[in-house]
Amino acid sequence: MPQAIMSAILLQSGLTPKSHDRRGRSAAAGAAEETMAAEQRHFDGGVEQIGRVRGWFGERLGQAGVESADIDAVLLALTEAYTNVLRHAYEGKLPAPLDVELEIAPDAVFVALRDQGKAFQPTGVTEPEPEELAEGGYGLFLIASLMDEVSYAPADPAGTVLRMKKLRATARR
Repeated sequence: MPQAIMSAILLQSGLTPKSHDRRGRSAAAGAAEETMAAEQRHFDGGVEQIGRVRGWFGERLGQAGVESADIDAVLLALTEAYTNVLRHAYEGKLPAPLDVELEIAPDAVFVALRDQGKAFQPTGVTEPEPEELAEGGYGLFLIASLMDEVSYAPADPAGTVLRMKKLRATARR
């Protein structure tokens, strides 16, 4: 995705550029870079929970020394995914239970969202035409462009498990 488009999306999402050192690392990047045990939390509710999830992720990613550009990408993908779950899996019905997992390794960040709503598989979803400037329909493609791996699987007994992986900048060099 071109940098100008990504910057516009970040700004529209309320994210702001952060200061980086000359290697592109955030001020918190000096933190230890070891694999952190996967953490899982349960959330019930609606869009008001997105700020809590983002806050938790942002804090943990910063503590682990994840570079700010990677934090921004993970947070935006998380926000898009959470919003999609609320809109499509639960069709706006609240409370919407969601289990969220975060694991931070030296080379990657792993995220999993498990809902109990309507099952989802992205087959057959077509990419929107950018020229049409549709109001919605970009979430899946934005998530795919921000993350390095994305997969969807049925959850038992109902719902979907979305797994995302973001390679850390240090692993991409």
